[in-house]
Amino acid sequence: MWTAMTILGEACGKLLGYNIAVWQTVDILDVWFIGAVYYHILRFRLRRYFLLIGVLYTAFALVDMFIINDLWNGIKNELVTVNNYTLVVKHLLLVSLILLYFEQSLRHLRNVALERDPVFIVSVALLIFHAGTFVLFLVRTSLTSYWEYNSITIPLLTTLNLVMYALLSYAFWLTGHEPQTIPKAAHSQSAHS
Repeated sequence: MWTAMTILGEACGKLLGYNIAVWQTVDILDVWFIGAVYYHILRFRLRRYFLLIGVLYTAFALVDMFIINDLWNGIKNELVTVNNYTLVVKHLLLVSLILLYFEQSLRHLRNVALERDPVFIVSVALLIFHAGTFVLFLVRTSLTSYWEYNSITIPLLTTLNLVMYALLSYAFWLTGHEPQTIPKAAHSQSAHS
């Protein structure tokens, strides 16, 4: 999905000269795709409200996009519109889902080494990325110049992306291998320590 949206975003930027709408749509799709994954993983009662939360988030994001930030005016006048409110809600929702997964993993601890569990690795990758970018998006309004913004955010975003994609690659590599179980003797010794 992200690859297709990146290609579409770059194509719109080259052909139309404006691709902000594509990137703001990605913010909506992120929550739906990642939310769908955690819907199937989480076992909490809260899960039954995922569809309602997704619909409310989408409605809020569209209001933010078209009314608060006036995307049509931005397209017409080639202005940069930023959906700060949507980004804050998106990051809070995704970090909350990841923390719910961590709580579930802690409650139902199995005899599996977490560093060998692909879902755990993906969750760590997403948490690092979304918590890190959340802070960057909150700080960006206090940066005074375009140069200051780029000199701070681009290296940090690059690092966050690199860490996330390295962990995602490791998680995909793990899916082709048997999960590493902790031997019962080692597990019982660590429980008594």
